[in-house]
Amino acid sequence: EGSTAAAGAESLVTLKSIMAELAAFKSDMQKKDEAFKEEMMKKEQEMKKKDEMIAELLAARKSKTEHKQVQMSAGGEVVELVSAEDLKALEERVEEYEARLAAQDAKIGALRDKP
Repeated sequence: EGSTAAAGAESLVTLKSIMAELAAFKSDMQKKDEAFKEEMMKKEQEMKKKDEMIAELLAARKSKTEHKQVQMSAGGEVVELVSAEDLKALEERVEEYEARLAAQDAKIGALRDKP
């Protein structure tokens, strides 16, 4: 009867240690699972930011290249279709040249008028 009680006590200790190991293992796995989920969320956020950046870059590239087309007019001249931004930049350049030309004309006029 003594050996049976000892065997029962030993199996109870073994069962308790197994249960403790199992609980520790389960806790460790939950922590690893939470850490993995956090890491995945960070990666997903990084990927979302990269996707947004790629979309912005593609939109910028498209806006720079989309509007410029060359076509032939009915008279055979080559006509380039440009974006509003390009047209505005061209208008600004023309205004700058007009101001320069007006200054040159005034200078030439003043030289001519000199005796």
